[in-house]
Amino acid sequence: MKQLQAVATNPTTLDLVDGAKSPSCHYNGEDSFAYTIGAVTHNGVSYWLQGGNFDTKVIKVADFGAVEVQLKGVSGFDCSVAIDVAEGQQLMVSYVPTSAKKPAQSVLCGNAEKAAGLALATLKTLK
Repeated sequence: MKQLQAVATNPTTLDLVDGAKSPSCHYNGEDSFAYTIGAVTHNGVSYWLQGGNFDTKVIKVADFGAVEVQLKGVSGFDCSVAIDVAEGQQLMVSYVPTSAKKPAQSVLCGNAEKAAGLALATLKTLK
């Protein structure tokens, strides 16, 4: 993902949403940040709208419904975007700074949304 200035990738499986592990990939950048992108096939974006220890905001990513997700009471830690790609499925994208410097939450969420758009564009080419 050169558009995101990622210099290293690490495929993995993660517990992104309760219920099952999801195939995912970490992208590490040279400027103290990381992205995680995962395909959640057992629970759609409605999962995030049921409430929990996070704040949500309904957004759009490339004309797809999506939910921006942030941990409650925390700023500058991370931001995730869950894109509604199919019934009961979501593409989850997170942006996390990995340095002591904490950017504004709007920067974190802007980066997560940008990466979500790029990941969605790639997903569309795989059909």
